[in-house]
Amino acid sequence: MGMNERRRTSGRPTKEDAERLDVMVLAAARAAFLEYGFQAASMSEIANRIGAAKPTIYKRYKSKEALLMAMIDVEVAKLERFVRDATLASRPTLDALRVAAQLLFDYTSVPDELAFRKLLYGEAATKPFIADQMSQWRLVLEAPLVALVSQCQEAGEIGKEFAAEFLTDILIDLIATPLDRIALEPCLPEPAHLAQLFEGRWRAFERIARA
Repeated sequence: MGMNERRRTSGRPTKEDAERLDVMVLAAARAAFLEYGFQAASMSEIANRIGAAKPTIYKRYKSKEALLMAMIDVEVAKLERFVRDATLASRPTLDALRVAAQLLFDYTSVPDELAFRKLLYGEAATKPFIADQMSQWRLVLEAPLVALVSQCQEAGEIGKEFAAEFLTDILIDLIATPLDRIALEPCLPEPAHLAQLFEGRWRAFERIARA
């Protein structure tokens, strides 16, 4: 084994190693929070899930709140990429907007996402800084959807009576509001109910957009 190789194996972890460890820590913390609840889950439980010592966790995240904030950042980044890809339509049609809205609805209505949102709402009630962090989600949604709605208006697919920003707010509210309510319910609905929910919400938006 050469000197450089010995340095790599015995020295500080590489950037890639640190990033992989962060992913493992956040995944373990999310699983523990969802299984036991935020208050009941411990740093020891999180460390045990990845076979590490507690100091390894505390070196990166000083508290469970810091872990939760980091999870929100990860979710926001994932949602930003997802919405950007979903709104890159070849032609700015109402059908393309519907597809983007459907993809967004499906992405945010999977059981794991709803369970995580329920966890966040519970903690945000007593931790305003978490509520502030969660507000980034709406900001991430707005810009690409406003652009697509505006393009649909220019293409004559949607009326221009209302501003693109106003229509986007309506669309986000129609999608997000029922999911927020569902996230707080004790039992998650069946997929067929979610499909009906989206259809009803989309038809409501379509009536407004074509006014």
